Amino acid sequence: MDRWRALLPALVVASGLLGAHVSGCRVYRSLELRADDFRLTWRPQRAADARVVIVAIDDTSIEREGRWPWSRARMAELVRKLAAYQPRAVGFDVVQSEASPPEAGGNAADEALAWALRELPRTVLGYFLDFARESPPEERVRLRTYDRVRVRGSDALEWLPPRVARLPRVTSNLPLFQAAAADAGYFNFVPDVDGTIRRVPLALRYGDEIAVPLALATLRQALGQPLSIEVSSEGVRFVRLGDRALPVDRSGFLRIDFRGPPRTFVHIPATDVLQGRVPPEQLRDKIVLVGVTATAVYDLRVTPFSPVFPGVEIHATVIDNVLQGRFLWSPAWGEAFAVLAIVGFTLLVALVLARMTAARAALVCLAVAVAYVAIAETLLRQHGCVFPVLGPSLAIGLTFATGTLQRYVWEERERRRLRKALELYLSPAAAAYVAEHPQALHLGGEKRECTVLFSDLRGFTAISEALPAEQLVELLNVYLGAMTEVVFEHDGMLDKYMGDGLMALWGAPLPSVHHARQACAAALTMRERLAQLCERWRDRGWPQLALGVGINTGPMVFGNLGSAEHLSLTVVGDNVNLASRLEGLNKRYGTTILASEETVRQAGNQLLVREIDWVRVKGRQQPVRVFEVLGVGDFAQRRALEGMAHRFESALACYRERHWGEALESFREILRDYPADGPAAVFAQRCEQYLRRAPGPEWSPITHVEEK
Repeated sequence: MDRWRALLPALVVASGLLGAHVSGCRVYRSLELRADDFRLTWRPQRAADARVVIVAIDDTSIEREGRWPWSRARMAELVRKLAAYQPRAVGFDVVQSEASPPEAGGNAADEALAWALRELPRTVLGYFLDFARESPPEERVRLRTYDRVRVRGSDALEWLPPRVARLPRVTSNLPLFQAAAADAGYFNFVPDVDGTIRRVPLALRYGDEIAVPLALATLRQALGQPLSIEVSSEGVRFVRLGDRALPVDRSGFLRIDFRGPPRTFVHIPATDVLQGRVPPEQLRDKIVLVGVTATAVYDLRVTPFSPVFPGVEIHATVIDNVLQGRFLWSPAWGEAFAVLAIVGFTLLVALVLARMTAARAALVCLAVAVAYVAIAETLLRQHGCVFPVLGPSLAIGLTFATGTLQRYVWEERERRRLRKALELYLSPAAAAYVAEHPQALHLGGEKRECTVLFSDLRGFTAISEALPAEQLVELLNVYLGAMTEVVFEHDGMLDKYMGDGLMALWGAPLPSVHHARQACAAALTMRERLAQLCERWRDRGWPQLALGVGINTGPMVFGNLGSAEHLSLTVVGDNVNLASRLEGLNKRYGTTILASEETVRQAGNQLLVREIDWVRVKGRQQPVRVFEVLGVGDFAQRRALEGMAHRFESALACYRERHWGEALESFREILRDYPADGPAAVFAQRCEQYLRRAPGPEWSPITHVEEK
């Protein structure tokens, strides 16, 4: 092969990668960041610093203490309780920017919170800088800045975000609160191009001043050390806390060394602090951050470890990094090295391809790539140095791929023509997929034993007529989303949505020996989750919903069904239809969850059930014993319900033996203790009917149901 021609792929790859790298191409930058994310999440993680604790205003706290935001009286109580634990410093990742209305205590409530803040030494309040809106000059706010500031050059501050001279609008705490606190810091985050938080700005520009972040302000109070910053015409030269130098880039950003997924740090519910349930040693002499982690409040951020990472835990991570002296950093010459590595590797691979066979060249390129990545990993794990990996790795891979393709084109023209001919009928991707999984496109399926669940909302037609279309859609989305989460929590497969109902499957595609038990547990959780939703909807004036669930276990056909153009991964069969019929029977018996005898048998003794009836459903000759699912493994609930279940079984036995009067009295006794029990009411009505007009000798206790 002509060596000059062998260099052509290297030049093309090097030009493309260098252009993307130097210009900051959004796609390239996003890929580069995600490659670093993978390395960071894959490495062994260090334990979080035990000196940092989060007092979380979480879902439990809001449920027990009331909706957020809390009143100033409640916040004052929280501050006083925190002061009793004698923490080293407390930072608040919340802002109290508006005065209390008269109905919430007015000035007296605000004064109470201010007094509480004075009692809590080394308190740091958070605030927000809104760069999207400009603050009028007369509304300029005096911010806490660095203790020692050195600015060299008239254009030095332009390196700091937001790199404009205009004043951003400040959402700050009331002056009353700020005067009572020891310090203040902003809690702004600046995401990367893909919306992920990987860095935090340790300095933000506010006019001609340099604001301090909440994490550093809290550390300043906790350690009693001054904050220093120097900015020149070349960018931020250093940021220091006392003698600690923090590795920032030229814009003052610090790369966050995350310790792990959410809740890596100790989280203490705020309600436990309010109720005095926290052991003193958990908060005494600790750096405490108070923030909101409740899902509904949405102070959640996207990070490399999780798309729902509490914002307050990011501040905690920054404090942890400073305390441990463990940082992520990139050398000042890292960009220049990345450029040289891209050029060098492309030329190296081109020369290797020109002198070796494709197989040997592949081994050499693989060895070079592995060696480079291993060195980068060693630097990352031992020294926290984030070295560029994507660009050099792509240089090796793309140069080898393009060089191999060039050799393929030049030396194997007949094979290239054949491939082009095949591509007239199949795309390369489709051909590769069919070759690897030829059975995937076949229509049909396989017979498996599974458990299928159908759920439906009761009276949804009337609800849909009462609600506006927008609210109806919102209600359905919330409801179906919650039910789908339940299915996934119990390792089920969502088969399909059917209006206000859904169909779910256990036992396929992944086999499970506990599929019947999982389905029953999911049904009970659905009922609980719907009750929780109804409690939340009550304040909105939305109707209270009721659920109907049918569960059946048995052989059914699972696989790709449909046509060659449209496939659906689902199950079909008589046992699937029976589950749907059982769901409909809930209306007849006033129940919520009905399961077949086979489901109850396979679910095991942990399942608390009561037999309801023998039923012959439409389209099925053999009757089926139907059971109501009451609970799974909850022994407290079992003691409460087993007595009622045994009484119902005794009454049902009398009914089947044609002792109508005795059965009626038993059912009425059950109704006196459980007035809302639907099955007892149904059988009491039947007994009354048979006492008025006894059926003939051909009577059978099997109930025939014609409707679907």
